[in-house]
Formats: sequence, structure tokens, C-alpha cells
Amino acid sequence: MNRNLKRKIGLFTTYAIVSIVLVVSLALFGKANGEITSFGPADNGRILALAPGTVITVALPENPSTGYAWSPEIDKMVGQILEDEFIPSGDNLLGTGGTHLFKIKIIGAGEIRFSYMRPWENCPSETFRLTVTG
Repeated sequence: MNRNLKRKIGLFTTYAIVSIVLVVSLALFGKANGEITSFGPADNGRILALAPGTVITVALPENPSTGYAWSPEIDKMVGQILEDEFIPSGDNLLGTGGTHLFKIKIIGAGEIRFSYMRPWENCPSETFRLTVTG
């Protein structure tokens, strides 16, 4: 199997897992002091009108075996991380990734950013951003 096809299959699998995790997280977390809303890679750059107390879930594909991880950058006046968890894909294959799940309580307006990078590097390979308005 050629390398490009393997990469496409891997990306498809990762996005399928992210979708499943989003559905499962909604079922597991229910509602807590506001409606839970889930966001993923397709929501990058969105502007959201969310009331304080709303709880959101951000699910991003991650592969820690490569050294890359999502790092949140959230001002304490904008949001508070309630949960921060990596969920493996379940393939049990060396080098496979999974989903990094962040549960965040909205405090106020501002920007929620995530950087996908290796700890020893200065520039992220990817970023994810949501802008919260009141």
C-alpha cells in the first residue's frame, strides 16, 4: 500500500474516531450549568455566542507517539478547563493516535486557542481557535 493512501486512511480513521468521541461525550457528560456543545477540527476559527456557564467540549485528533500534543491557551477570564484527557483510538497498533478531549466552562468573551506542537519546538504545526462572544 502506498504511503499517501495509508495517510488518507489514517486521517479518515482519526476523524471517524473524533466524531464518535463527540457523540459519546455528549451522552456521558450530559448538561452541567449550561448546555454542552461539542467542537472539532471543522470548527476551527468559528465565532460563538455563548453565555457564561456554558460547557463546551473540544475534541482534536492527536498522535503523541510523534511527540506532538495539543496545548491549550485559555485566559482565565474566558474559560476554565474542567477536563483534559487523551483517548487512544483503540487500534492497539504502535504509532496510532487518538483524540484529545478538553471540557471547558465558559467564563466570558475572548479567544480559546490550542497549539499542536512538540514541547522542544517554538512554532506549532497546527492551531485551533474559537472566539467566544457574550
